[in-house]
Order: sequence, then structure tokens, then C-alpha cells
Amino acid sequence: MFKWWVLVAVAASLAFGLVVANPVSDAVAQSGDRSPSETVERGRYLVNDVAQCVQCHSPRDAKGRIAPSKLMHGAPIEMDGPPWIGDLWAYHAPNAITFARGRADYVITLLTTGARPDGSIPKSPMPQFRMSLEDAEAVVAYLRTLN
Repeated sequence: MFKWWVLVAVAASLAFGLVVANPVSDAVAQSGDRSPSETVERGRYLVNDVAQCVQCHSPRDAKGRIAPSKLMHGAPIEMDGPPWIGDLWAYHAPNAITFARGRADYVITLLTTGARPDGSIPKSPMPQFRMSLEDAEAVVAYLRTLN
């Protein structure tokens, strides 16, 4: 089982990469207009390879592998947060597909501002993303293609 500090190190590295290097926004600046299929593919790339949403929001099988038929269906967070974080640690990642289909505005606001539409901040280990509007819309488009 992972130790809490492993998750903190991974989250810090991811946040550093998104804030300092900002690969998401840099790639969009070069992309121009996309077709609907290119938008969905961009969303798939962001969810699975850049932001790594799939790691927390997808359940795993008995061997610890992500269950392909349950991508982004929500999953328990299998480790405890650091002791000083108190009740600011989430123990379950929600079903992102449901949010994308029913509350696309919620997902887009969360991904572009790092906060929910009401201004509250999600519990750790959810990073406070600052995606471009185009990338957030691509994530929603991809999530809507999942079953």
C-alpha cells in the first residue's frame, strides 16, 4: 500500500508541471481549431496522459490495474492523506462522466479556475487545475464519449 507522502510528492510534481511548464496551455496555443473528433482525442490525451484524471477517478481490479470498462466512473482513494490535512482529504473520487453529462459548466469551471462554481476548493488530492477553456471543453467532450 502506498504511503501518503508518495501521493503528496506525485501531486506536487504534477502541480509544478502544470503551473510552471504549463504543457496544456502551450499545446493549445499551437493547435488552432479542431474537428469534433480531434477535440475528443485531445480530451482523451489530457485525461489519460497529462492531468492523469484516470488514476483517481477510475476503479481498479484485484491486481491494481485500472478497469477499462469503468474509466472515470469514480473510485475510492486508497490511501490516507497526511495527518496535518485533517478533513480536507477526499476518500472517494466522483464519477466524472456524470458531471460531464449533467453539469458541463461545473467541470469547465473546476478545470479552468481550480474551484467549483460556488468558489469552494475540492479536497486534496484533487489538483487545482488552470486549464484553458478549449482544453476543459475537450475534457468534457471526451468524458461524454465514455460509457
